[in-house]
Amino acid sequence: MNQPETGSRHDLIEHRFLIAKEDLDTAYLLLDAKQYRGANNRAYYSIYHTIDAILSIEGIAFKRHKDTLAYFNKQYIATGIFPREMGKKL
Repeated sequence: MNQPETGSRHDLIEHRFLIAKEDLDTAYLLLDAKQYRGANNRAYYSIYHTIDAILSIEGIAFKRHKDTLAYFNKQYIATGIFPREMGKKL
C-alpha cells in the first residue's frame, strides 16, 4: 500500500535546493580532482535541480528534463525574469 505524501511545498523546494547545493559541492570536488566529465555531470544536475526547485514554487513538475528546461526557458528566460544569457548557457 502506498504511503501518503507528507511535507509542504516549502519542504519540497528546500529539499530540491539542498540537492542542487550538494551536486554543486560535488562538482567542485571533482573539478579539483581533474575529473572533468564527472564535474560537468554534477554541475548540470545542480542547475537542473535548482530549476526544478524554482518550478516547485509554482507547483510545476515534469518527468523529462527537456520539458523542465523548455518550460523554464519559456516562462522565466523569455519573459525576462532571468537574463537571456542564462538561457543561452543552459
